[in-house]
Amino acid sequence: MEAGSDNFRIILMYLNEKTLLEQLKAFPGMVDYIHSYKKEICFGMSDMPRASMDLIRKGYTEGVAAGADKAGLFDTFGVANAATMKYLSTKVREIIPPKMNLMTHCHNTFGLAVANSLACVEGGTNEVDGVINGYGDEAGNASLEECAVALEDLYGN
Repeated sequence: MEAGSDNFRIILMYLNEKTLLEQLKAFPGMVDYIHSYKKEICFGMSDMPRASMDLIRKGYTEGVAAGADKAGLFDTFGVANAATMKYLSTKVREIIPPKMNLMTHCHNTFGLAVANSLACVEGGTNEVDGVINGYGDEAGNASLEECAVALEDLYGN
């Protein structure tokens, strides 16, 4: 905690429902520990597009109840399309408090990371993870410069 970071991400691993539910039990203790150092925490589920809506609802409801400061949408394997990500962004926005930041992190497995990130903005996300030239593990992530230009020129943000 003394390294200087002021916020942390806890990404609950969606390997299966049982594993995610076990992590949710431990989550409030993680939030309390991080908050004891006056740091902020962002939470979300890995591989979220393949989880059931019931599990997503439970995960985000409990994450908010545990006191997380920000929520995130994570397409960690890049398997979603823009319609799916917009839908998920809209649904999570309905679950979390209106003023809570909602961010997105998309991988580029099928070349859709930028499109998916923009779709999340249409659905209510107000923060996008982007990396220079889209460099990242596996097939990469959303390109920072493409997201910035699209948000400015296409959306006027």
